[in-house]
Amino acid sequence: MAGANEFDGWKKHYSWEHCKLGNEQYGRFISSYIKAQKRPFTLNINGTWGIGKTHFLRQLYTQLRYIDEAPVVYINAWESDFSKDPLLVIVSEITSQLVAQHEGYRAHEYEQKVNETVKKIWNSMLEIGGCAAALSGLGPIYTPAKDLLTANTASDKEHSLQSLYPKQRGAVKSLKAFLSEYAEVINKKQIVVIVDELDRCRPNYAIELLETIKHFFEMPGYMFVVATDTEQLGHSIKAIYGADFNGQEYLSRFFNRSAKLPEPDKFTFSKYLVESSQIAQMLEELQLPLKLEKETPFVHISNILACIGTIYQLSLRRMEQLFAKFESIISYIGTNTYCDCHLMLQLLCEHDHPEYMYSYLEKKLSKRDTVDEKLLVKYQQKRSYGKEGSAGYAKKVRKESKDYLYIADLFAYIFILHSESAGVRRATISEASKDDTQWRKLNQVAPINEPEAFVTVGYYQLFTEKAQLNTMQFEDYFRYVELAANFE
Repeated sequence: MAGANEFDGWKKHYSWEHCKLGNEQYGRFISSYIKAQKRPFTLNINGTWGIGKTHFLRQLYTQLRYIDEAPVVYINAWESDFSKDPLLVIVSEITSQLVAQHEGYRAHEYEQKVNETVKKIWNSMLEIGGCAAALSGLGPIYTPAKDLLTANTASDKEHSLQSLYPKQRGAVKSLKAFLSEYAEVINKKQIVVIVDELDRCRPNYAIELLETIKHFFEMPGYMFVVATDTEQLGHSIKAIYGADFNGQEYLSRFFNRSAKLPEPDKFTFSKYLVESSQIAQMLEELQLPLKLEKETPFVHISNILACIGTIYQLSLRRMEQLFAKFESIISYIGTNTYCDCHLMLQLLCEHDHPEYMYSYLEKKLSKRDTVDEKLLVKYQQKRSYGKEGSAGYAKKVRKESKDYLYIADLFAYIFILHSESAGVRRATISEASKDDTQWRKLNQVAPINEPEAFVTVGYYQLFTEKAQLNTMQFEDYFRYVELAANFE
């Protein structure tokens, strides 16, 4: 159960103005739509894993509670997954959170009434079927249920059940009446209940929670906003009810409307990952030989990650996993050893990519930057005999125009420097000494028009200015990639 102080902290960290995923306009639109509803209503916020549903819901909470001054309840369904009674969870969260928000509206009086009624419902349920513990000798609290299940005759049991059902039905009716009355006195506004992390719950519990919302809370004064990855949850439901069961159709009956959370563009998402990294300070200290003058370290790494995510056509989930592996490597080796971000991120991507695992192995075993013949057939692209490499080929297949995609043309030259038998330091200086490259500055070379010169100048400057820099060996990149491969 979330505390009041936690929600107060959301005002600073989860406002639309500071949205790092580009959802400000869409979020304000959804907030307005929610406020306009006057009847019982359930809205599904549908988005894939890792797209930022939790971030969006917390921003929604901040808008509705602190800006619009509406009564709002936030429930992390995953935290109550251990519970066998979603009704108890929802009612407990509603009463406790609204008491903290609206003490002037006889909140404690209603909370007491609701709790007493919930206790009646709970006790009747225990009497009907909650006696397994008592039968195992685990305590006298379950004695009524034990007496019921150990009744001597079927007629005794039937009589007991018939007498308990009206009690339970009456208690449920009273609870709904109290909750409806409570909604009325709270400033005449709809109570908005936000349910997060449903995707992480056991499928059975997720279904029970949705059933509770559907059948119990379709009453005046309440509106639910539930975030799901509808497709994946539908698959989970299908696993319970059978392959022929239409899980998504089943889910649709729980929602009046569904709003799809837009995917952020790759750069926005990459920047969000990098800036919120648990090793952000270490990332700032990395040696970045190809960082442009106008770029911060975060933007530079974000551009590399976004470029890889775009040309290799990674989902946001795969990008998040890729970056988590990169973090684990940097955290392990520290910042005293030079690790090339371009090369490491590319190798991490290709190692896990079905179409480019061949390219990874060729780099490792033969020091060749190439692609599988099957890809040439699949995408009907001819192999380039220049210094295109696997990244350049992936960019050509993708056919997308983004400012940061010039980076794809740098990977082949970076790989050549690292794979030289003499090592990246000597190879770079050797290349630079062939002409006047060593006298140029990085900001004097256009990476789009002169990718090879740009790479050479950048690395030459790094290794001449930092002569004592400890450089990671070529073979170490593959060793660390394969160590990190165990993370998902």
